[in-house]
Amino acid sequence: MAGILTRPLQALVTYVTALTVGSICGLFVQYHYRYTGLLQIPGYDRYLTEIKQGRLIIASNHPSLVEPMLLLGMCWPHVLWRPLTFFPFSMPDNRQFRGYEWLYWCSHSIPVSRDPDRSKAINDSAKAKAKAVLTKDLTLIVHPEGGCTDSLHKDGSRPEMVTAEVRGQTRTIREIRGNLPELAIQTGARILPVFGGVAFISEIPQPYNRLFAVLKYWMRHRMVVTIQVGESYHPDKKDRRLNSIKNWNKGCFTHKRHNCRFFIY
Repeated sequence: MAGILTRPLQALVTYVTALTVGSICGLFVQYHYRYTGLLQIPGYDRYLTEIKQGRLIIASNHPSLVEPMLLLGMCWPHVLWRPLTFFPFSMPDNRQFRGYEWLYWCSHSIPVSRDPDRSKAINDSAKAKAKAVLTKDLTLIVHPEGGCTDSLHKDGSRPEMVTAEVRGQTRTIREIRGNLPELAIQTGARILPVFGGVAFISEIPQPYNRLFAVLKYWMRHRMVVTIQVGESYHPDKKDRRLNSIKNWNKGCFTHKRHNCRFFIY
């Protein structure tokens, strides 16, 4: 469907998506951030400033399906008058909109595959599109854990986890996939670390990562969700060597020059 639509029509549909979905998410974020206190966002102003500057990779952990909605809603109402700048691109699973593939391009989504048997062609295309987004001074949201933090692999095994003590709190992420430093170096992009704290996620019965299940539990029990925005940085040649899962996880927790920059804030 996307292939037969003209660019003006694609732009129109994308703006309608930003206007409707963006406003729903935005009103939800603003209400609970400014009035109920159920959403806390340290570094909110920095988040908007970084997106405005462009050529940015937002690297966020992925405890549930809530934080992608919150990251989009945090751009409201700026997305209404600057949709290209404040409607970040994202990289969801290629099965997310199965049967409705046209939703990818109208929601600024670049599909990626987590199936090792069929992922190369899809992911090579995704890398090329991600580079194109960044070289146009736009923003890309990436969840490099390769799935929700506590979700299992297809074979039922648990992913490798990394835990660190940060400011008196224990924070856990799963194995990091992909190569964000290399992508940032090739495009001259900055990486902005964001940590979504959804502490109650383990209390929700499986399948815990359904969006409305998490929202319902959150609102019913009136718990606080925190989106901690870090400080952006340009990765250097040392970061390029942190390619393996273990090295990248170790690097993100122990890199002193940038104050343990990735997922730590």
